Amino acid sequence: LITDYQCNVEMLGLIYEGLFCVEQDFTATPVLASGYEASDGNSRYTVYLKDHVRFHDGSTFGAADVVATIDNMIAYQSSFADRLDNVARYYASGNAVVFELKRPQSNFVCLLDFPILPRSVPSGGFAKESSAFVPVGTGKYKYDHETEYKQLMLVWNTDWHGGTPSQVDHYIDQIRVVYIKNPETGVYSFD
Repeated sequence: LITDYQCNVEMLGLIYEGLFCVEQDFTATPVLASGYEASDGNSRYTVYLKDHVRFHDGSTFGAADVVATIDNMIAYQSSFADRLDNVARYYASGNAVVFELKRPQSNFVCLLDFPILPRSVPSGGFAKESSAFVPVGTGKYKYDHETEYKQLMLVWNTDWHGGTPSQVDHYIDQIRVVYIKNPETGVYSFD
C-alpha cells in the first residue's frame, strides 16, 4: 500500500489482489469482487465480493478486510488513497462493500484495483520496517521464506480462488525474487 517502487508493486501483485483488475481497454474485470451495482445516477456503488476466498494464512476474505484496507490507505497516506477522493462514505454490508460518492462517477470501479490486505494486519503493521512482517494476500503466489537482504521465495497458492495449477495458463511452481543493489549488479546477475 505504501511502496513507491514500481518493481515492488509488480512483484507484490503476485501476492495481493484487488477487487478489480483494469484491462488495457480500461474495462474493470472482477478479481475479488463477483460484480457490482451502480445506483443513484452512479453516486452509489455496491461491490459484491466472491465467496470462498481465503488469504494465504487460511483466514476468510470478506467486506471487513476491504474496509480495513481502505482505512489503512487513508491513515498511512497510501499512493492509492487519492483514488478515493470522491468517496464520501464506505462501509461493509453483508458480503458487499458500499461506496457513497460525493458526485457521480461512471468509471469508479476502475479505481478499485488496489491490493487488499487481511484485517488481521495490525494497523500500520505493513508500513513499519519489520523483519517479522510476512505478506499475506489472496493471490496466485504466497510468501514462502526470505533470505535476509538476498532473496524472497514465492510458491504457488494451492488454495487460490482462481483455479488449480492444471486450470491456469502459464503455471509456474515457484518464483525467486533476488534483491539487487544497483543496475550494474542486475545486469551481471541477469547474464
